[in-house]
Amino acid sequence: MELLAHNFSAEFARSADLAKGVARSDEASAKPLIAFRDAEQMSLMVRATAFVFADPHTRALHDVIERVAPSEATVLITGETGTGKELVARHVHALSRRRDAGFIAINCGAFSETLIESELFGYERGAYTGAMQGKAGWFETANGGTLFLDEIGDLPLAMQVKLLRVLQEREVVRLGARRAVPIDVRLIAATNIDLSEAVRAGRFREDLYYRLQVIALPVMPLRERSGDVLPLAHHFMATYSRRLQVDDARLSPEAERALLSYPWPGNIRELENVMHRAVLLSRAGLVTPTELNLPGWHNAPPAMLQPAATHYAPPPARPADAAVPDLAPGAAYVSGGQPFAPGPAAGDSQTPGFGAAHASGAPSFPPGAAYASGGAMPSSGPAGAVSAAEAFGAAVVNVPANAAFHRAWQTLLASGEPIEFEALQQELVLAAWEHCQRNQVRAAKLLNISRNILRTYLKKAEAIV
Repeated sequence: MELLAHNFSAEFARSADLAKGVARSDEASAKPLIAFRDAEQMSLMVRATAFVFADPHTRALHDVIERVAPSEATVLITGETGTGKELVARHVHALSRRRDAGFIAINCGAFSETLIESELFGYERGAYTGAMQGKAGWFETANGGTLFLDEIGDLPLAMQVKLLRVLQEREVVRLGARRAVPIDVRLIAATNIDLSEAVRAGRFREDLYYRLQVIALPVMPLRERSGDVLPLAHHFMATYSRRLQVDDARLSPEAERALLSYPWPGNIRELENVMHRAVLLSRAGLVTPTELNLPGWHNAPPAMLQPAATHYAPPPARPADAAVPDLAPGAAYVSGGQPFAPGPAAGDSQTPGFGAAHASGAPSFPPGAAYASGGAMPSSGPAGAVSAAEAFGAAVVNVPANAAFHRAWQTLLASGEPIEFEALQQELVLAAWEHCQRNQVRAAKLLNISRNILRTYLKKAEAIV
């Protein structure tokens, strides 16, 4: 745990000041600004070892950092995993008045709910079984400096209440204590989930969200700031060339094109690992697409450099002059483009939702049946019955997502199939994971859950280990 505490010297803090001497009037010719060039001076717990400000988007971010760093305002850094959120936090600290004090980084997802309170706020002797002596929490340890709370979205609701009070009162109460301890800490938080969506879903407190987001620093993924790719690649190549004693390491033109065309789902961390491997495998220091080993990307034509298609094809486009029949509650369009609704009672030909289908020549069908892909009608009986999962998966509608899900759910209920809730959750998570090309961060963002929760479901389904 002590590896997480970093006490920077004044010389180190000054070496991290990036913008000095850069001509703002000539952004195109200005050298890339690299934060923390000497990564060895920092803890091995840092997830990425360099952050480049070369792309116009990241230069704009750097300008904001310069303006807000000297203040004491709370900062919320958002972005995908591997984008360098912790390095941005460290740079804010290095440019602040607290640069000579400690910077402590804590991952909120690394502690269980039973331990996180004592870790953050400390405890007194006898506070619980085994507490033989008192211990200061991370807030007290960071007193006078900066505390960085990573994965703040994974913080339990009970701890969110206590964190909010600490931010408001500027004091902590140890577990088992009756006396508050004043603190002087600047808080920087980071997350890879959409906290505004988490607030709407009831998983994150709205008051804490606004308390944290005094200054918001969104860090764009690497695929959206291509101007940073090659400077980062050259920086990592030079770093690992020195470590591995490889002379004259360089990128071939084809390798540079491959780096620029790859989408980098793992962002800076993935790029660093790719360059490490490439330098190791290079011949006489020359790095080609073969050494980069970016499968399916370095040889692909430009038309193929797009995200892979999902497993679920959208329904065919409806002709502009085609009438859209009204759907009764619970009805849904299935993949064949025909309306579907629960079947009428015996002898009842006026049941709402079926008049439009009959008028358009679509045959009626019994409860539990649905159009299969392509609009074909399943045969009656067990041999042609559509299972609940098939009926649920077939209900693809050209309406907003919430309405689409509601109608698909009504379709599943009308099918009469038994519903196993846990299995249904697993199917939803696996489908989203596959839809996002097995990228856990994107799948978690799509489902509006944390990555740790997503990994729990994937482990239950034995999709990952």
